Amino acid sequence: MKYQQILCIIAGLLPLAVIIILSAASVNFVLFADFISDLGVGDYALIFNATLVVASLLAVPFAFHVYKRYNYLIVLFLATILSLIGVGLFPSTSGLHMPLAALFFLLAFATILAAGTKMTRRRSKWTSFALGVLGFYGLAVFSPLTETLLVFAIGFWVAGVGLFSKRLYEK
Repeated sequence: MKYQQILCIIAGLLPLAVIIILSAASVNFVLFADFISDLGVGDYALIFNATLVVASLLAVPFAFHVYKRYNYLIVLFLATILSLIGVGLFPSTSGLHMPLAALFFLLAFATILAAGTKMTRRRSKWTSFALGVLGFYGLAVFSPLTETLLVFAIGFWVAGVGLFSKRLYEK
């Protein structure tokens, strides 16, 4: 397994682990009932926001690894990464947070759809397609519950792509 794949797996799972841990530690936050961005302004704001930035940066080597084969994906990957960095740098008390969070979700699901078109395994293609479509639908009915489900879906997809990338993209 290449180091880019390992970093991609960590990039997908690290924010999810931090969300679960901070949810358990916080008395003012309830997972599925509060927006995840609320973790970015509470007692654990520094930990949560730094995790988003670090996880984003961990995904950069994988984006360039995939770029070698599918150069058009680099734009979507990097734009998604930059928007998540913005979410970490501008918490929900900032006027920039909502546009950056919306951009992140839109780009993440667009990336999932576009990356799925280049996957060589049929099941992986359909999983990415279904997740991308369901992700856009989830944005239309956005609530703390759907946000949590969307964030976990994105995180698990990123980790899965890192874990299985050799088999997903190579013929």
